[in-house]
Amino acid sequence: MKDIEKLLNARRVDLSLIPPDQDIIIKIGDAIIGTSKNFGMIVGAPKAGKTKYMSAFAAAAISGIPQFSINVKISEGRTVGYFDTEQGEWDISKMVGLMKAWTGEKNIPDFFQMYSVREDMPEMVLKMVDYYLEKNPCQLLILDGILDMVLDYNNVRESRLFMNWIKNISKTKNLFVLTVLHLGKNEGQTLGHIGSMADRYSQSVMEVTKEDNATFTLKPRLLRSAKNFDPINIGYNEVTRLWGQDESYAPKKIIHEKNLPEFLSREEHFANLSVIFDKTKIRTYPDLLACVTEVYGQSQAWARKCIKLSVSKKWIIRNSDDNYSVNLFI
Repeated sequence: MKDIEKLLNARRVDLSLIPPDQDIIIKIGDAIIGTSKNFGMIVGAPKAGKTKYMSAFAAAAISGIPQFSINVKISEGRTVGYFDTEQGEWDISKMVGLMKAWTGEKNIPDFFQMYSVREDMPEMVLKMVDYYLEKNPCQLLILDGILDMVLDYNNVRESRLFMNWIKNISKTKNLFVLTVLHLGKNEGQTLGHIGSMADRYSQSVMEVTKEDNATFTLKPRLLRSAKNFDPINIGYNEVTRLWGQDESYAPKKIIHEKNLPEFLSREEHFANLSVIFDKTKIRTYPDLLACVTEVYGQSQAWARKCIKLSVSKKWIIRNSDDNYSVNLFI
């Protein structure tokens, strides 16, 4: 009884406590997707494009700059742990290449740590994740995907123990856990008891679908802490050979014969710069870089070239305080 009394006292809620501001780790647009001590899910049918969006979340975490309106904030000194249970080496290398293309970086920073546990049994995977969390100040833990972290996703007891494990590590380690789970091919529901429990406990559930035009869409399914966000549609550009945001949701999509800023017309640049400076007339360089990346639908490396060109043409003015303003009257 003493143990029960001690546990009960530890669980008692202090009703006089003033709640602190939410520690927001992931946002999409203005929608809060993930905060510390919570977990969320990306769901979709097999081969529906979930990995593309996981690459976008990873790229946003690595760069600190929004990718397709996905914004991930990692505090200095904290890490991102990515555990992949499904992909082989070739597919993982493709994923890393996509992350580098979107961020414009040649090397992935050390705080982003990725592990392939495809050949390991569920019990060992859980032990490795626990060990990782003991040794690293992780702020964002990505589990891609959780079906391979249990032996039987239709087993009520095992599913509940797994969900309790996720809730426990998110709270005790003060982090957000982003998981990936398959949907059934016929009914379109998350698989098994593990799926129904995850739906119930998740802070946010997002769904990836493959469209008829060979693009992919990320859309809200269940959000506890925010209103819905605008769907994010991405597709492969055969000309630029880059994955990017589709015209359906991007303010302006570049499709041009040559993938260089100087091959766009003055009018095309002015149209995009008008969007970028529509709500504010002054932007810092990191903010401008993020906006050019998103509005033009290109990588950060491409965006840097675009900014350099725009400054040389005096379409963008670099002010004395190192902020940037637009000049479309020349």
